[in-house]
Amino acid sequence: MKRLKKYGWTGMLSLALLLGRPGAMEALAETAENQSPFEGEQQVLFERLDEERREEYSDLHPDWEESEEEEELPGRRAGFLVKDDLSCIAASRLAAAMENGYSDGKIPDQGDLSEYLSSISYRSHATCLEMYLRRCEDGEEAWEKAMRWLERNYDKAEDRKYTLEYYRYLGMNAEERDGKTYFMVLLLR
Repeated sequence: MKRLKKYGWTGMLSLALLLGRPGAMEALAETAENQSPFEGEQQVLFERLDEERREEYSDLHPDWEESEEEEELPGRRAGFLVKDDLSCIAASRLAAAMENGYSDGKIPDQGDLSEYLSSISYRSHATCLEMYLRRCEDGEEAWEKAMRWLERNYDKAEDRKYTLEYYRYLGMNAEERDGKTYFMVLLLR
């Protein structure tokens, strides 16, 4: 249990799979089902984004559920992996955006997102997308705003970086102010 707390359930699941421990996958998958990476409205938004990504993935890879090879777990790349360090950056960026404002992906008197990302182990050429979702009633409204934002930007540029399927990792944070919820979502390829 100490390892589980130290590395988190996703890290332990990866470690167990790498080590090939018999029964480890089932035990850790059960633990993972009982632990949610987010709470409240964040969980609602995460579930909707993850569900949408899985649908996009299955549309692009129709045979992903049929894979039976042991080294290729069925759909293992279909859902988002939550990264705690991305969530910490999202929390910091959200607090700064709520305090100082936010425009075109920039927060006045703050470094840009790439400076924050340099503090974690990430590939400097990896694509990261930041979505600041303001004044939402709940996670459902945040999801709707995120999907409209992605669709609008995809229509302008026709660039895959505005699709959820393009990204693998997710970090997010939310704060309430004046009865509304503000979300910062980071997607990393």
